[in-house]
Amino acid sequence: MRVADLDLGSTSFRLVVADWVPDKGLVPRLQRRERLNLGMVVGREGRIPEPHASTAVKAVVKLRRRAELSGVSSVVAVATSALRDARNREKMVRRLAAAAGVPVRILSGDEEAALTFAALRAGLPLGVRTGEQRFLGVDLGGGSPELAVGFGSDLAWTASLELGASRLVGSFIRHDPVTWAERERPLSHIDASLDLLPPGDFWPSRCVAAGGTVKALARLMITSGHPRAPMNGTELATDDVEVLSDVLLSAGSRRRRRIPGMDRHRADVLGAGQVNGVPCRWSDASRRMAERLDFVRRASDIASTLPQPGMLIVNGEDDHPAFVASADDLYEALSARWWSPAQVERVRVAGLGHALAEAPGIDAAPQSPGAARLDEVITGWLTRRLAG
Repeated sequence: MRVADLDLGSTSFRLVVADWVPDKGLVPRLQRRERLNLGMVVGREGRIPEPHASTAVKAVVKLRRRAELSGVSSVVAVATSALRDARNREKMVRRLAAAAGVPVRILSGDEEAALTFAALRAGLPLGVRTGEQRFLGVDLGGGSPELAVGFGSDLAWTASLELGASRLVGSFIRHDPVTWAERERPLSHIDASLDLLPPGDFWPSRCVAAGGTVKALARLMITSGHPRAPMNGTELATDDVEVLSDVLLSAGSRRRRRIPGMDRHRADVLGAGQVNGVPCRWSDASRRMAERLDFVRRASDIASTLPQPGMLIVNGEDDHPAFVASADDLYEALSARWWSPAQVERVRVAGLGHALAEAPGIDAAPQSPGAARLDEVITGWLTRRLAG
């Protein structure tokens, strides 16, 4: 028996065609995706207006035709956060159901969370990995994250929060890069949602996350040097995710798209939407300091210094990809503004990462080989400049 599922999500509409195989269950045969970012649209408009509504209908028609060509005997269509929360959801559901040829069922947040829990238990050996029966499952959807806590095979608690990355971008973000005021704007909304959750001692020690957002973050971490492992089961430390979130939040769209491993369809959401993962508040003094250190934005001010000095921009080949992209952006911004572009030089030092020394112990840490090469580059550049 061959069946198809149409998942009408907040970031994309997905088609999965699978065969029912005795002793194996459902075996996927085909997957297709149409990216729509309806979560962002609903966050900004509160509804799904034209032309987004017609685009969504056309996407369903396309996926339905693909399912028919695959020879399916049954189609199930479900919708999640964006359609659930759109003010014109009844009209949209009627149009999408006509396009799909089957009724469209809108899942509740608790139903989404329960399905997430079941999928995580089926896809990962959680009892072995967590060392305990109890775990928190999270589906980081574009419209809403769903939370589920379970004990063994029993689902104990679920929740759905209006904190999806696409929704936050649509609701609160209007600039790229995100302004300092926009960084704080969603925080009261986030705090109000989190205040409704159980106290800290309720939560299990291990969180297992699913969804396109967390997969995109994991892909970025692996590309930037995180120990390579299959995507399904990759472990991400909270500190690493917070650092990556801050880099994405401060970068503009152009810089984000150049980061190795970046999903170009999620570049806008992963940047501004990560304000959900960086809940710290900025003081006026910290904003002024950050603006002063944003040299790409200040390229025109730097170029106005007369006479224009020689500039050397240095970074390491093994540095974080976001820092490499920032150095490239600064080089391009200054070169375009210098009367003599040859005065602006860029060097990428082989074998150099972010650290300039080995991790210290009791004694002072020795300089790393990459840092020694960095000294040679800077000394040679200064020598040439002074001799000229």
